[in-house]
Amino acid sequence: MSSDRVAAILIGVVLTLFNLPRCWLSTCLIIPLMLYGLLPRRGVKVDSKVIRIVGRVIGCLTLAFSFLLVVCLLMVNAPPWVVSMFSILFITPSLSLTLYSFELGVIPQLNPKASACIRVLVVAFVILALGFSLLVAYIDVALSPGFLTGWYEIEWPTRAGHTKVTLPGWAIISLTLALSIFLLALGFIALVKFKHIAEEAEDTLQPGWVRGRSKIGQILILAFAALLIGLGPFIYMESGVFLAGFMITAFGAYLTLLIVDLPTLQSVYKELKATLKLSK
Repeated sequence: MSSDRVAAILIGVVLTLFNLPRCWLSTCLIIPLMLYGLLPRRGVKVDSKVIRIVGRVIGCLTLAFSFLLVVCLLMVNAPPWVVSMFSILFITPSLSLTLYSFELGVIPQLNPKASACIRVLVVAFVILALGFSLLVAYIDVALSPGFLTGWYEIEWPTRAGHTKVTLPGWAIISLTLALSIFLLALGFIALVKFKHIAEEAEDTLQPGWVRGRSKIGQILILAFAALLIGLGPFIYMESGVFLAGFMITAFGAYLTLLIVDLPTLQSVYKELKATLKLSK
């Protein structure tokens, strides 16, 4: 299974557990993610006859049980988010297993050109979202009285223990501003050089795993990124602070792209470097 499908499943599960109880309308996003990640592609083949038979039996039984469970929930007037959660977590996987065992692929394969355009647009949107959120945070903090002249202790874990450093507020603000400008420049380059980057993405591999790295480690990173994506809306619904939730979600999406579509990110970065060299 490719990394983009694993990411879609993880994000769908996290959104189901964190956000569905608070906003059952989030199913409009969760269901497409789960279907994209779980349902088989057209042309799928299962070589083993035993696996096909076992899959058909288990798939049909679990699918029937899932529908029966949902019907029971509707009969007892369960809340809409409960019905939606059980439908997503039970019906979708059992339907996927059934379709796989019958070798019925339902998700079409996009042609390379359309896939490349979508990949570049997603990369540009995620980078711009993260850059804009950091810029707004910078403006908000910079306008806070006393922050620029204050001193703040920053601590992070290392192998030797914990490292502490004390920085002035203006230095922290400068780092945030520099990072936001860099991300915004990357995002705008992805849009300005869209055609050229899409042509390069068309020649690269489809979203997959980073070569030379542990797949288990990459799955753990995707799980952490999915947790951040689901945590963002949760923070917004609990606290009402849109910027905090949006920034966390954008960072989780960027972290996902580092695994799912690293070649396109590298192409955007190379275009930025080439543009800066031409501008000198």
